[in-house]
Amino acid sequence: MAYRYTNTDKWDDAWFANLKPIEKLLFIYLCDNCDIAGFIEVNIKKWSSDIGSEKKIIEGALKGLGRGLMYSDLNDCIYIRNYLKHQKNLPLNAERNQAHKGIIKRFELYQYKFKIENIIDFIEGACKGLGSPYGNGNGNGNIGGVGENAKLTPEQKSFNFYSQQVLIAKQYTDQMSQDYVKFCNHICQKKDGDFRLPYVLKINNQITIDEFSKLYLKSGNKLDVILTKIDSLQTNVKYHGKYTDLYLTINKWLNG
Repeated sequence: MAYRYTNTDKWDDAWFANLKPIEKLLFIYLCDNCDIAGFIEVNIKKWSSDIGSEKKIIEGALKGLGRGLMYSDLNDCIYIRNYLKHQKNLPLNAERNQAHKGIIKRFELYQYKFKIENIIDFIEGACKGLGSPYGNGNGNGNIGGVGENAKLTPEQKSFNFYSQQVLIAKQYTDQMSQDYVKFCNHICQKKDGDFRLPYVLKINNQITIDEFSKLYLKSGNKLDVILTKIDSLQTNVKYHGKYTDLYLTINKWLNG
């Protein structure tokens, strides 16, 4: 029998808290039944039998878990984002940890299904919440400006990033997700063909929907408070240019 860690903080996490009961149950089930790396073959019939629910309900719950999971090209296998992180297995070190050797072998086994070019890049991308929404989740290692993405300007890369995040957020109807869409649109607004906040968009690390949920809570669920900070940052970056992580900066400003 395998033993797994369970992160009790998940009950305070905005993403997990907003899940429906069946979605929470399915997520815990997947974490209990995936392999040591976080991969699990899709088997709706077995899952519905084990959980005691109808197949169509399990399929609906999977959609609800969209941004917590990554899918193989054929949608026949799932990788659970942040699984290794919550199992205290990061960073991987195969030289000093025998279990990590087994984890790496699992990544090598599924490499072709997810088009994984670099295992570390794939894991980091999954932990940051990057990638495509439900049903199209290959982590092909093109993180940090590799391949076609490298030809884009910083503003265009950020715009593409927020476009992906908006697709994820639109799967949800809660107020936080709706306000995140407004937040993305605010940052990516264009005026006379140019981005209205180009200096903010040039910051390397932008804000994922998961990170926004934490800022949203800290701001008292007030979108205008966050937008005010973003607009103030535009001037600061323009004249000082010392900000490299948008989430950490806004988080610090909200604390101050």
